[in-house]
Amino acid sequence: MRKVFSMPKKGQQYTMMTDEVCLALVRYKKDHPGATQKELIKWLEDTHKLKVSQATVSGTLKRSAELLAKAITSNLSSKRQKTLKFPVMEAALAKWFLANQEHVNLSGDLIHESAMKIIDRLYPDHPLFEFSNG
Repeated sequence: MRKVFSMPKKGQQYTMMTDEVCLALVRYKKDHPGATQKELIKWLEDTHKLKVSQATVSGTLKRSAELLAKAITSNLSSKRQKTLKFPVMEAALAKWFLANQEHVNLSGDLIHESAMKIIDRLYPDHPLFEFSNG
Protein backbone atom coordinates (compact mmCIF):
# COMPACT_ATOMS: atom_id res chain seq x y z
CA MET A 1 0.00 0.00 0.00
CA ARG A 2 1.44 3.32 -0.97
CA LYS A 3 1.13 5.87 1.77
CA VAL A 4 1.11 9.60 1.26
CA PHE A 5 2.27 11.67 4.20
CA SER A 6 1.37 15.29 4.59
CA MET A 7 3.62 17.74 6.34
CA PRO A 8 2.02 18.69 9.63
CA LYS A 9 1.76 22.20 10.93
CA LYS A 10 3.60 22.86 14.13
CA GLY A 11 2.15 20.69 16.90
CA GLN A 12 0.16 18.41 14.54
CA GLN A 13 0.77 14.76 13.73
CA TYR A 14 1.51 13.24 10.32
CA THR A 15 -1.54 12.00 8.43
CA MET A 16 -1.46 8.89 6.29
CA MET A 17 -3.58 8.52 3.16
CA THR A 18 -3.92 5.05 1.70
CA ASP A 19 -4.29 4.53 -2.04
CA GLU A 20 -7.95 3.80 -1.36
CA VAL A 21 -8.48 7.27 0.16
CA CYS A 22 -6.38 8.91 -2.56
CA LEU A 23 -8.57 7.25 -5.19
CA ALA A 24 -11.70 8.44 -3.39
CA LEU A 25 -10.30 11.98 -3.50
CA VAL A 26 -9.53 11.71 -7.23
CA ARG A 27 -13.03 10.40 -7.96
CA TYR A 28 -14.63 13.12 -5.84
CA LYS A 29 -12.66 15.79 -7.73
CA LYS A 30 -13.71 14.22 -11.04
CA ASP A 31 -17.36 14.37 -9.95
CA HIS A 32 -16.92 17.94 -8.62
CA PRO A 33 -14.53 19.62 -11.08
CA GLY A 34 -15.13 23.09 -9.64
CA ALA A 35 -14.05 22.08 -6.11
CA THR A 36 -11.04 24.00 -4.83
CA GLN A 37 -8.21 22.31 -2.98
CA LYS A 38 -9.43 23.92 0.26
CA GLU A 39 -12.84 22.36 -0.34
CA LEU A 40 -11.19 19.00 -1.02
CA ILE A 41 -9.25 19.27 2.25
CA LYS A 42 -12.55 19.96 4.06
CA TRP A 43 -14.16 17.00 2.28
CA LEU A 44 -11.32 14.70 3.43
CA GLU A 45 -11.74 15.95 7.00
CA ASP A 46 -15.51 15.44 6.96
CA THR A 47 -15.59 12.16 5.06
CA HIS A 48 -12.39 10.35 6.07
CA LYS A 49 -11.45 12.18 9.29
CA LEU A 50 -8.06 13.10 7.84
CA LYS A 51 -6.20 16.38 8.12
CA VAL A 52 -3.95 16.87 5.11
CA SER A 53 -2.03 19.74 3.62
CA GLN A 54 -2.73 21.48 0.33
CA ALA A 55 0.51 19.94 -1.00
CA THR A 56 -0.81 16.43 -0.29
CA VAL A 57 -4.04 17.15 -2.15
CA SER A 58 -2.11 18.69 -5.05
CA GLY A 59 0.28 15.72 -5.27
CA THR A 60 -2.58 13.24 -5.14
CA LEU A 61 -4.44 14.99 -7.94
CA LYS A 62 -1.26 15.00 -10.06
CA ARG A 63 -1.15 11.19 -9.65
CA SER A 64 -4.82 10.78 -10.58
CA ALA A 65 -4.19 8.92 -13.85
CA GLU A 66 -1.82 6.51 -12.07
CA LEU A 67 -4.34 5.90 -9.27
CA LEU A 68 -7.22 5.30 -11.67
CA ALA A 69 -5.11 2.82 -13.67
CA LYS A 70 -4.02 1.05 -10.48
CA ALA A 71 -7.64 0.73 -9.36
CA ILE A 72 -8.35 -1.38 -12.45
CA THR A 73 -5.40 -3.75 -12.06
CA SER A 74 -5.06 -4.23 -8.32
CA ASN A 75 -6.76 -4.34 -4.99
CA LEU A 76 -6.15 -0.98 -3.35
CA SER A 77 -7.15 -2.18 0.10
CA SER A 78 -4.49 -4.91 0.19
CA LYS A 79 -1.40 -4.33 2.30
CA ARG A 80 1.05 -5.01 -0.51
CA GLN A 81 0.46 -4.21 -4.11
CA LYS A 82 2.10 -5.70 -7.12
CA THR A 83 1.45 -5.51 -10.81
CA LEU A 84 -0.07 -8.63 -12.33
CA LYS A 85 2.27 -10.37 -14.75
CA PHE A 86 -0.48 -12.56 -16.21
CA PRO A 87 -3.78 -10.68 -15.76
CA VAL A 88 -5.74 -12.84 -18.22
CA MET A 89 -4.65 -16.00 -16.37
CA GLU A 90 -5.59 -14.42 -13.01
CA ALA A 91 -9.06 -13.59 -14.33
CA ALA A 92 -9.53 -17.06 -15.87
CA LEU A 93 -8.40 -18.79 -12.66
CA ALA A 94 -10.74 -16.64 -10.57
CA LYS A 95 -13.62 -17.49 -12.91
CA TRP A 96 -12.74 -21.21 -12.71
CA PHE A 97 -12.52 -21.02 -8.92
CA LEU A 98 -15.93 -19.34 -8.57
CA ALA A 99 -17.55 -21.83 -10.94
CA ASN A 100 -16.19 -24.85 -9.03
CA GLN A 101 -16.08 -23.76 -5.39
CA GLU A 102 -19.48 -25.27 -4.50
CA HIS A 103 -19.00 -28.53 -6.43
CA VAL A 104 -15.47 -29.65 -5.58
CA ASN A 105 -13.19 -29.50 -2.54
CA LEU A 106 -10.69 -26.98 -3.88
CA SER A 107 -7.37 -27.91 -2.34
CA GLY A 108 -4.21 -25.94 -2.98
CA ASP A 109 -2.89 -28.72 -5.23
CA LEU A 110 -6.03 -28.70 -7.37
CA ILE A 111 -5.88 -24.91 -7.73
CA HIS A 112 -2.17 -25.09 -8.69
CA GLU A 113 -2.90 -27.82 -11.24
CA SER A 114 -5.73 -25.80 -12.79
CA ALA A 115 -3.62 -22.65 -12.81
CA MET A 116 -0.84 -24.48 -14.69
CA LYS A 117 -3.33 -25.75 -17.28
CA ILE A 118 -4.78 -22.28 -17.73
CA ILE A 119 -1.41 -20.55 -18.02
CA ASP A 120 -0.09 -23.19 -20.45
CA ARG A 121 -3.16 -22.63 -22.63
CA LEU A 122 -3.13 -18.81 -22.48
CA TYR A 123 0.65 -18.18 -22.42
CA PRO A 124 2.33 -21.12 -24.21
CA ASP A 125 5.80 -19.49 -24.04
CA HIS A 126 5.59 -18.39 -20.39
CA PRO A 127 8.73 -18.60 -18.21
CA LEU A 128 8.94 -21.35 -15.61
CA PHE A 129 7.77 -20.30 -12.19
CA GLU A 130 5.95 -21.62 -9.14
CA PHE A 131 2.58 -20.46 -7.90
CA SER A 132 2.39 -19.22 -4.35
CA ASN A 133 -0.08 -20.54 -1.81
CA GLY A 134 -2.85 -18.00 -1.53
